[in-house]
Amino acid sequence: SSGINAEYGRTRTEEQLNKSLSECTNLERRVAALEQDLDIEKREHNRTKGVLAGVRDKSHSEKDALRDKLRQYRDRALRSEEALEAVSAQIEAKNLKVRSLESTEDTLTKRLDSLVQDKEELSEALDTLK
Repeated sequence: SSGINAEYGRTRTEEQLNKSLSECTNLERRVAALEQDLDIEKREHNRTKGVLAGVRDKSHSEKDALRDKLRQYRDRALRSEEALEAVSAQIEAKNLKVRSLESTEDTLTKRLDSLVQDKEELSEALDTLK
């Protein structure tokens, strides 16, 4: 009976060992599968990081290009404003000159009228003397 018990115990131990070995093998397979999934996730993560970095770089480049374009527009607007101010100053100077010439013309016209009147008075006085 002790031989049967020993045989039974040994068979039972072998079954438990086989069961434990099978569980261990299953766990190793699950670990290997999880490691593969992790590798896939890492590659996908790295690919996504690369794509995001590319998008970020492109976004920065576009933002820099837009800033440059805005700076060019501002510079051009400033130059246009300065040119407009210069033209306005020239127009104002010409307007002052025109007003000055008009004033001089008025003065000369009055003087001419006065001279014409003086001539007429002198002519009448000369006629009277004759």
